[in-house]
Amino acid sequence: MTTPQVKPPSPGLTGPSIRRVEPRQSVIAFMGRNRMALSALLVLACLMFVFIILGPSTFLNPLIYLAIFRTLPIPILLVSSLIFVIVEGEIDLSFGSILGISMWVFAATAAAGWNPLLSLVFALVVAGCTGFVNGLIVTRLGLSSLVSTLGMSFL
Repeated sequence: MTTPQVKPPSPGLTGPSIRRVEPRQSVIAFMGRNRMALSALLVLACLMFVFIILGPSTFLNPLIYLAIFRTLPIPILLVSSLIFVIVEGEIDLSFGSILGISMWVFAATAAAGWNPLLSLVFALVVAGCTGFVNGLIVTRLGLSSLVSTLGMSFL
């Protein structure tokens, strides 16, 4: 008995030919491209493993992770804007004080009887103007971002 041989379809009739890559090669290529991120993930996994071994009653309790996921989203959103500053090799020390002054502006205007939405917009404008002045000092005057934002934090 002979097995029938099937001819592959011609590329012109069914579309462009697809190059087959072995799964092992694509995984190795992926690991090569993402070596640093995968290394950080491995370190995190090792740390989690050590913490789970040393304190299983704490780290295997789902309530701890629920607490983390309930409390961290707002600070993560607030701090994510600093990524751009850090990527540029600068540092912003006035972030906390700008956050504080904008919260004070919101509270003061809301306590004075303003519409809460208008108070929020005004607080964001104050924070944006403070950041804009910081940016002007750093970019136009050439002052170090460390000195400028440290000085602005005493505003």
